Amino acid sequence: VRSRGLGDVYKRQEHSERIDEVLNEIYRVLKPGGKALIGVPNLLDPFFRYPMIKIMMFLNIYPFGKEDSFSISKLRTILRENGFKIIGTGSLIFLPAFIRILDLFFYKHIPFLSKLTGVFYKPFMFLKNKIKRFSMSGYMIYAVVQKVL
Repeated sequence: VRSRGLGDVYKRQEHSERIDEVLNEIYRVLKPGGKALIGVPNLLDPFFRYPMIKIMMFLNIYPFGKEDSFSISKLRTILRENGFKIIGTGSLIFLPAFIRILDLFFYKHIPFLSKLTGVFYKPFMFLKNKIKRFSMSGYMIYAVVQKVL
């Protein structure tokens, strides 16, 4: 988070044992009226990312340590409790994890094949953009917040 009044926080706070402390620090460094983009894993991801992560954590094979997921209502609640004004919310990456992992593997190891996985993205993007129920169903949810003046 930059003290100029604009920041983004992804893939950090869900690994903290004390999320309130993380959010308090974000709030502290923002200028009055400053904005931040705060993203966390979606507890209600329809492709079961949360249970997969919990199983991998239990088996000690998840490489990122502790991780919590949040519903959009829980995210809104903790952000308001920490003094933020919520400007907007949304979600990212609405597709099954195996497609995303395959795409990342191709991108890194066989780049010309990563164009093929783009075909798999299209039906999921259509659903997310055209059916309201899926609009907040990505595996990441986010909120744009502002420090109250």
